[in-house]
Amino acid sequence: MGECCINCFNNDHIINFILENGNIGKCDYCESEEIETVETEIIGNYIREKLKLAYENVEDSGIYWDSELKEYIEGEDIFEILAFNEGIFSEKIVDKDNQRKLIDDFMTDSGPNWHDISQGADDYFDNGAALLVLKNKYFGVESNRFISNWDRFKYQCKHYGRYFDFGFEVETRESLLGTLSKILSHEELKSELKKGNQIWRARVLSEDDKFSFDELPKKMQKEIGPPPNQNVKNNRMSPAGISYTYVSEKPETCIIEVRPNYGSEMLVGKFEIIKDLKLLDLTLIPYYRVKSIFNPEYDHDMRWAANFLEQFINDITKPCMKDDAILDYVPTQLLAEYIRKEGYDGIKFYSSLNDNINYTLFFGPELEDDWRLKYYDTIKPFTKIMQLRELYNFRLNDITFNKNKYSNREYKNEDFEIKKEDEIDDFFDGSVDF
Repeated sequence: MGECCINCFNNDHIINFILENGNIGKCDYCESEEIETVETEIIGNYIREKLKLAYENVEDSGIYWDSELKEYIEGEDIFEILAFNEGIFSEKIVDKDNQRKLIDDFMTDSGPNWHDISQGADDYFDNGAALLVLKNKYFGVESNRFISNWDRFKYQCKHYGRYFDFGFEVETRESLLGTLSKILSHEELKSELKKGNQIWRARVLSEDDKFSFDELPKKMQKEIGPPPNQNVKNNRMSPAGISYTYVSEKPETCIIEVRPNYGSEMLVGKFEIIKDLKLLDLTLIPYYRVKSIFNPEYDHDMRWAANFLEQFINDITKPCMKDDAILDYVPTQLLAEYIRKEGYDGIKFYSSLNDNINYTLFFGPELEDDWRLKYYDTIKPFTKIMQLRELYNFRLNDITFNKNKYSNREYKNEDFEIKKEDEIDDFFDGSVDF
């Protein structure tokens, strides 16, 4: 039985384990002296326990055995997992080329002894020689709580209860959505839409629109902004009556997103962000990283969190049959509202129509002066976070957006400043009697 030390590893959790369970001594593997060491049996038991959180023996996994090649079609050895996937070894032991010997020793020393084996004991890791696969990678993914909860949530709010939770036999929608809290709190999926960034919004004009392209800046900003609540139809992330602001990173994207007909008259506006916004960034899913298996907060289900969010992305971007749209929109509308409730200003995601970026921002239209605004909760207007800089008016004859082809206007900050003559006295001053 050997002694390894804190200098053999670069994983903080393993180092802390050695500091808590070891003694000062000499390392048999990196040859450090007067250092915190631990017996290989002790560290081996610790590593076995952590491996079992995430991996299973390929022989128990149901993975296909290729009888011709005489091997499993999938599987990694423990050295690959620890040295490369988890990257636990320090340069010091790598320089000594002793990391494989250390693995062999601590797996052998922590496995069942000859007496246990003679009594029928079985080593799950085959003394370190076993091939391993991630739990639920191929089978059992459907039982993962993120995926199953999204399916259950969709069924419940579509076919069981739209507005209230009933009974105790099924989980509430709040508890099902609560599963998301771990994902939403991950820094890897947070981003900002910074002040000064430019975004675009498009609107198809109808025959009923009664305004001139040369109206005052505030009027035109309102016209290209989100529609008033009473005109809002069901959308992927907002129900009828609740208006969010849908924008894109490029003008071509926002144009095709509103699906105009050939020859449609359109407004396209370029906006500048005037306040930093906190976004749930679904474009970062490929870069999502799970905590180390040695981290006390490791949660194996989090490995499949990206799968869960991919389902949400598919549901907010896939085309819907017109007759099914209202029903299919319900789950994504509720999930978007939950994301808003968690403190996000919006969601960033790839357009399904091209590779550019779309944003759903949880800000609505600029409401008319109304006494209710003093007493009712309202969604903040889009003008608090973005300001119109350029506006284009054109008839769509091809999909290419060429600024030089269209009539346009440019705006500056001062165009939107409130002037004295524009100010309107509040309807109530607090002294009105009913």
